[in-house]
Amino acid sequence: MVLYAHGGLNAEASSAVNAGRIWGLAKRQRVPMYFFVWESGISESVLGWLASDDDAGGPTRFSWQDAWERIKSGARAAIREAQRALGAGLAPVVREVFWGEMKGRARGASTPNGGAALFAAELFRAFARLPNDRYTIHLVAHSAGSIYLAHLYRQALQGLLQRTPNAVLGSVHFLAPAITVADARAAFLADGRPAVPPERFHVHTLRSQDEENDSIEDGSRRVPLLGIREDFTTREPVTFATQVDASVSVRHGEFDDAGHEIEGVLAEIGRAQF
Repeated sequence: MVLYAHGGLNAEASSAVNAGRIWGLAKRQRVPMYFFVWESGISESVLGWLASDDDAGGPTRFSWQDAWERIKSGARAAIREAQRALGAGLAPVVREVFWGEMKGRARGASTPNGGAALFAAELFRAFARLPNDRYTIHLVAHSAGSIYLAHLYRQALQGLLQRTPNAVLGSVHFLAPAITVADARAAFLADGRPAVPPERFHVHTLRSQDEENDSIEDGSRRVPLLGIREDFTTREPVTFATQVDASVSVRHGEFDDAGHEIEGVLAEIGRAQF
């Protein structure tokens, strides 16, 4: 079965519609698929800011006033560009505020009382009730969804898999992942032991001629991303995964669109290639 997390800066309603379409693709491949539809849209992040104003432990710790002033000062144009080019080309409000809010949501979902962790625990309880059956989990994510699933694997799935003899992790497929190389390595290469062999960990990136600077900046320091071809192969060579050129997509936000790479990924899983 597939566990899927969509990318950031996607509203809940549109993400649910997209999940319905992709679920239909998985069904045709006879692959059960579960979706984490997490609130990463602009309006939802604004509400997150408002909550953080009264909660020092909120994801961003930015005040509502600060967010509103940034929006009025011209951040809207940057926000519209966020799906196309995450990172260095964006105004600080997207990198520092919306991005921080999204990462906070991704992290919080896999804490002990988070929705993703609670779902995973219930799923594995179902596995345990059918000990004669065997289950293979495949993790698939687009963009910031890779951060969501990395937290889920490290904080919940890894331990559950170790305690459940009839369940294994079959493969990981990240489509233009926005997770940093360092965070991906920490999640999926714990103590030097890969979560899956490199040939079962596919990182789909744009072709060189199509790739834009989708990196995240941390102050003046550029943080290498797993989904940036140059970062994957040159800046911090990745040994725990395999880089795959986009077959259709020419923009960051296209990988899970109809007719794009997500369909090939589900077809490979459906053929039990992993």
